[in-house]
Amino acid sequence: MQYLAEWVASMILVQAKVKWRAKMLEKFIVVAYALRDLENFDSLMGVLAGINRQTIHRLAETQELVNQRMEGDRTKVPKRLRSLNKLMSNQKSFSAYRLALANSGTNMVPYLGVHLQDITVVNEVKKDMRDGKVNWSKFSQMGRSAAIVLDCARVAPKIEVELKVEGCILGVPLLEEEVSGGIRVRSLRTRLGR
Repeated sequence: MQYLAEWVASMILVQAKVKWRAKMLEKFIVVAYALRDLENFDSLMGVLAGINRQTIHRLAETQELVNQRMEGDRTKVPKRLRSLNKLMSNQKSFSAYRLALANSGTNMVPYLGVHLQDITVVNEVKKDMRDGKVNWSKFSQMGRSAAIVLDCARVAPKIEVELKVEGCILGVPLLEEEVSGGIRVRSLRTRLGR
């Protein structure tokens, strides 16, 4: 997910003109809609994380242009994007995501971060033994969280990897945070019109 978020932000920021950045941002918003429709919550979280990075959010001209362009017939972008952000929000322990997951079909892809967090929290909070006996409650809770991910892998359809698409994503150098001219510096320069 982290790589996908950085890739999304990099693809937007490398565009030299405001209208090109806006067009790229629009494309990623449309991709986010498609990922939600496909119930691919893990990739959806990655794309949303890239769109919502501070380096993208501060591009006020780009954001305004996207809002103007997509207001018309493209299903009220700001409202729908807010609903996707609310769906994947960590509020109330990801309650909206958990509800959507419970109502998903068998071809969904869960957001792994939530389930790994659940396993980690249960492991840290509950003891392995209680009153000299194995704490089956702990292992049962961990098992339920793991089962969501394992069941997904078991019933998911086999999807062929398109090597060209994979190369377009993995073969692109990302803007690095620390490097001079990196993602943060480029975002600030873009905002200031340099």
